[in-house]
Amino acid sequence: MIFKNISLKNLITFFFLFFFSFVNINYNFLNISGTSNFYNIPATNTEIETTDGIIYGLSTGNFMLGRYQREELQTWKTPHEYKILFEKRSEGNEFYKYVTSYGLQAKIFGNLVKNYNLKLNQLHVINSFIFSILIASFAILLQKNFSFVPSFIFALAICTSPWVIAHGKDIRWITWSWYLPVWNIMFINYYFDLKKIKIFLICLLLVFLSVLLRCLFGYEYISTIISITFVSFSFLILKKKISFIKKFSFMSIFAVILLLSFFASFLFQNEIIKNDNSEKFSIIKQRIFLNLGIIDMKSLEKDPCLVRSFRSENENIEECQRSLISELNYHGAGRFEVVARYFIFRNLLPWVGNLENYLNKDLKSYLKGIFWDRNYKNILNLNEHVSFKNILPIISVMIQSLIFIFVVGYSFKKIYKNGDFADKFLITGAFFSSVSWFFLANKYAYVHLHLCFIAWYISFIPYAYALIIQKLPK
Repeated sequence: MIFKNISLKNLITFFFLFFFSFVNINYNFLNISGTSNFYNIPATNTEIETTDGIIYGLSTGNFMLGRYQREELQTWKTPHEYKILFEKRSEGNEFYKYVTSYGLQAKIFGNLVKNYNLKLNQLHVINSFIFSILIASFAILLQKNFSFVPSFIFALAICTSPWVIAHGKDIRWITWSWYLPVWNIMFINYYFDLKKIKIFLICLLLVFLSVLLRCLFGYEYISTIISITFVSFSFLILKKKISFIKKFSFMSIFAVILLLSFFASFLFQNEIIKNDNSEKFSIIKQRIFLNLGIIDMKSLEKDPCLVRSFRSENENIEECQRSLISELNYHGAGRFEVVARYFIFRNLLPWVGNLENYLNKDLKSYLKGIFWDRNYKNILNLNEHVSFKNILPIISVMIQSLIFIFVVGYSFKKIYKNGDFADKFLITGAFFSSVSWFFLANKYAYVHLHLCFIAWYISFIPYAYALIIQKLPK
């Protein structure tokens, strides 16, 4: 279906982008994402939650996200050891269930491993293959509303992003699912007339299922995903020659369906909380509240273990109370400060991340103190810790930050000057969709500065590049 009435140029483009995306995501082709350490960051942080969950399921029949307690394993020190443990199907001591996500990825990949004895690199290939198809087809599907070059740039921006490449094959994040709702909209719009009621209803169903699917994998970046899905749909509807009432009705109904798909995901949590004494949905609710910086003391005092994402069969109430105290004593950055930190752009451009090889351990530690501990005054003494070589990555971050700020300013200026209302809605919505995660989940974004730049690529950057190119003089 996707190749129906596709020109030869588009077919060549599709297969080029598919191959290029695949080798980038699965192998970090030509080191586009930068250092091997950066390329493996997302996996070394959380992929063990899926691999351990699969190991746990192979012995218990219940595949779910979680971690085995292994005193000798320190993922930050030996980041690839979990891969060896997975291939050996090595169980740890007690298994801690990750109870703030349904963990559909553990169930899907767990059954594949159970039935076909797949290895981790084969699971990576499956993820990379699906993601590459989505990326490559964007270059075709966007041509319903953009010309060829902007559509190509949209897809290219995704498959050459160091942050996308570093996330792409991971069997914990399931990165392709972040783009699936928008892809479904673009697919329906390309092949059918979205303003027809029947087509609109089909679109609603596909988006409902794709957002629900994403939520069953996890809620990371969900505000950005839901927002850009609404913005993308609204952009297409605003371009249609239909009445204002119909546009407003379509957009309103679509927004309701998006929210329903998000809330529907909670119905699946029954499986992982059925043996708990906690009030229904309290675990998920508290984690969402805590990521939003909201403290529900009444519920937490009643059950301090609600503060923990990982739960043990034999819950230690004292450990839970210590976790609660740590949570209450957390003094991170404010919402606007967190947003501002994500304008200091590391690895905006391909390849430049390789300059981080010149950073020595002392300078890395010093920089971490600035950004993770908010010792901003230490920036004034930075010159005491740098040499000619190790200042290069710092300069590259400064240059990339200026480039990014320029892209933000130029895209708004260009689109607000030359675009119609739909274009203005798209660039504004895409920008604030990305910002929404930094602002709403400011605690998560503050702690995960090594991960969350991906939010810019889920929404703003691909659309900004496409719109800028679209509005250049022909």
